[in-house]
Amino acid sequence: MRHAANEIDGKDKILPGFRLRKGISPLIPIFREAMLNGATDVEEQGAFGLGEVIKLSSKESLKVNVVAITGPLIRAVGERFVGT
Repeated sequence: MRHAANEIDGKDKILPGFRLRKGISPLIPIFREAMLNGATDVEEQGAFGLGEVIKLSSKESLKVNVVAITGPLIRAVGERFVGT
């Protein structure tokens, strides 16, 4: 993702495919699976990857996927701070 982001010209760093309404939909299950069922290091990489997708996406694309995106993030944060 970082390589693709470096190739984007202009102020708004949105990948052309991520401007589409469901442009990020195929990627969400990959990061979601990593965050929900992966080992700690895989979970961390899934969260970083999802963050990159979010940074490079349009508002319209994020609206369609907001539930699929926020669920794993809330769970990851909840697991991290349980018992502290």
